[in-house]
Amino acid sequence: MLKYQYYMIGQKLKPSRFEPTESKDHEHCVMCGATFSSYDGDLRDGLVTLDGINWVCLKCYEYYKDEYGWSILR
Repeated sequence: MLKYQYYMIGQKLKPSRFEPTESKDHEHCVMCGATFSSYDGDLRDGLVTLDGINWVCLKCYEYYKDEYGWSILR
C-alpha cells in the first residue's frame, strides 16, 4: 500500500469497467497504483466508489476489504 487511505474507510464500491473520456485515458487503483485503461496489459474491470472517482483493483479489494470495511453494491 502506498499510504493509508483514510478516505477509503467504509466506502461502498460498485463493479465497473473503465471507459476512457476526452479528458481521462486512464485511472489508478488508489491502493496499489495499478493502471485501469483500454491499453493492452492494463486493467479494464474493477471497483469504483459510488461517486465514480476512486478505483480499486480486484486484488486490493480482496486484500483490504475487511480492514477498510468495504462493501460492493450490485
